[in-house]
Amino acid sequence: MNLSKTYNILFSSWVFCWAVAYCFVREFLPQIPLDTWDPTFALLVAISYQFYALLHVLFRAKLSLLPVILAKYAIIITVVKLIPLYFVWRHKVNWTNSSISFAVLFLVYCAYITQQNRDVFEIYDELTESFVHNNVRLFATVM
Repeated sequence: MNLSKTYNILFSSWVFCWAVAYCFVREFLPQIPLDTWDPTFALLVAISYQFYALLHVLFRAKLSLLPVILAKYAIIITVVKLIPLYFVWRHKVNWTNSSISFAVLFLVYCAYITQQNRDVFEIYDELTESFVHNNVRLFATVM
């Protein structure tokens, strides 16, 4: 999987962009009400999935690749998920709105993926295989 050309099909990229936009608007345009579009729930789901995927990759990877895979996952989880979560979490979270906005974004994402003639499970299977065989470039995955 050439992730430098397909970063737009990774849901994590969508959630990361959403969190950055949310933090930017919250910080610099406070007059815009954002309570409905809080990405906290999406970031928590993404972190949960990332740990599941990490375990899946670790059980399938060669022993010699484990330090490299762990380092890549640590950087990805920190940069794309934990740092945005820290900045989003500083404000009060409305869990209902956050969950609904996550569902709306995920449905839009699924429609986009379908329009691209792809399957969500196929994309993440390819990503997992890339990590298992250490064929993924770190910065292509982060952004």
